[in-house]
Amino acid sequence: MENILVLEGTWPNTLAIVFILTGSLYLLYWAALPKPIPGIPYNQVSAKRLAGDIPEFIREKDGLRFWMRDQFIVHNSPVVQIFVAPFKRPWVLVSDFRESQDMTMRRTKEFDRSGLTYDSFGALAPTSYICMRTDQPLFRHNRALLKDLMTTSFLHQVSAPEIYEKSCALLDLWSMKMEKAQGNPFQADEDIHLAALDVMMAVTFDFPKSDTMVLKQINQLEDRAFPSVSSEGVAEFSRVDLDPELDAWLYLTRSIGVGFQSPVPAFAHWWYLQSRKSKRMIRLKNAMIRRNIDVAMKRLKEKQENQNMRCAVDQILHQETVLAEKYGVQPNYHKKAIYDELFIYIVGGYDTTSITLTWWTKYIASHQDYQTRLRNELQSFHSLALSENRLPSVEEITNSHIPYLEAFVEETMRCSHIVPAVIRETVVDSPILGHMVPKGTHLWLFSSGPSFMRPAFDISEEIRSETSQQVKDRVGTWSDDDIYKFKPERWLKKHSDNDGEREVFDHNAGPHMAFGHGPRSCFGRKLAYLETRIVVTLLVWNFEFLKAGGALDDLSPIDTFMGIPSQQQQRLKAVGEGEVDITSATDIETMPLHLS
Repeated sequence: MENILVLEGTWPNTLAIVFILTGSLYLLYWAALPKPIPGIPYNQVSAKRLAGDIPEFIREKDGLRFWMRDQFIVHNSPVVQIFVAPFKRPWVLVSDFRESQDMTMRRTKEFDRSGLTYDSFGALAPTSYICMRTDQPLFRHNRALLKDLMTTSFLHQVSAPEIYEKSCALLDLWSMKMEKAQGNPFQADEDIHLAALDVMMAVTFDFPKSDTMVLKQINQLEDRAFPSVSSEGVAEFSRVDLDPELDAWLYLTRSIGVGFQSPVPAFAHWWYLQSRKSKRMIRLKNAMIRRNIDVAMKRLKEKQENQNMRCAVDQILHQETVLAEKYGVQPNYHKKAIYDELFIYIVGGYDTTSITLTWWTKYIASHQDYQTRLRNELQSFHSLALSENRLPSVEEITNSHIPYLEAFVEETMRCSHIVPAVIRETVVDSPILGHMVPKGTHLWLFSSGPSFMRPAFDISEEIRSETSQQVKDRVGTWSDDDIYKFKPERWLKKHSDNDGEREVFDHNAGPHMAFGHGPRSCFGRKLAYLETRIVVTLLVWNFEFLKAGGALDDLSPIDTFMGIPSQQQQRLKAVGEGEVDITSATDIETMPLHLS
């Protein structure tokens, strides 16, 4: 009987515990459910499940960036929200050029660098300026370390000669491959990638020419017979093994994409870097930086008063000396900030530029009429080099302004939109096209959706910000009829002066956001344009880019950390060798670019 009474006495306590646990679990479940921002469209089904939109990400065969971009069409709105993880705020996606430019240029006190950027880069370069908010003191300090790397003097005296030399090496490599391929296409992307890496290593560390990967490929190719040909008709050349330290740079660059492609970037990237291989790659990268800083320190001690800087490390150590004197402290040439800035400088300088150039080779081969005009424009401008049967010199290229070349490069960046969006975060509660977005919300300002590569939404001026309304006509708009086409001449306009009418490049012809806008725009923009102009000039001067044939001419992208071409083969012919089969580009021009 006693046992029964005791048991009966426990029932109220047990029920209370069950009730509390049930209530707690329900509250936890409720707290974990997505919390939509009022008024902004979203997927209704996703708001009712803990996983939010994650199941939709997983089902998207083309990749996360394309699913996100398509939400604007699904909801017929320039502003949408998606749910990426339990307990997390929704991400807000925006696809409207005027508002995006306004937020990044003129409303900088409301929007700053997103925490997602730190989550994706912080595991490798936590003290780089790219991971910092604009108001952090270390941000200004780090930008001061780098500021002279984008001056005209450094770009023309240090960067341009290295770009030119490595580009000439690429010409030699491709000339050999073209001959050995005997009219067949060959894989071109890795050659471009390694040439761009050679450039950045030389610009950053004064890397010796004998250590460059393109030269090593040339040396290997000289001793090899003709390549095998795949079933698709592609000439297959063996690859040169990367030096371990250079392999580390490529490996760590690819690792950043792990974070950007995950709804939980910080954890995904951190976890990826815990492997033995990742830790070994980090050690190799740091050892390379340390060794080159030590060499640069010796140069710094021996430096004459007016001696020019040989590379970026020299310039950064000089700036560290100047800043240390300014604040009365000892310079620290091996501090973490310098290591992190060098990592970001190299990665930013070779990765996006090489992918842009890979896209350029696809576009120019697919549009033979545009290629012919570009070559004619280059030969006309560099008529002296043409008459002397030589390449334009590095000085001739860097000091030239050829409107059609600039238009071709700009259109390549517009259509390839390698980085799909500029990412920001609301610093305060902020209105965006009539919607109040709470502080701490991550924003994805897309550069590949409506108003960029698809017709813009019809948005009332009343819901735009006051600063956006004030500059309404400062940048043009693209015609809905051809907004999705690759069309370099969209960047050209007629200009009349005392010398008559001529064609000029108009940077504000229409929406573009390849480098972002405002104080947090891409630091390496000038270097990217310089490298692209030099490489494009030399390649077009030497080669005719022919269609590879069939599926190899596909212009669809693959979604990785960056948007890369799904097919990366090239078929080349030396300029002037026989007649060029100029095929009308009509079939290519009407093909939607990156619109899956």
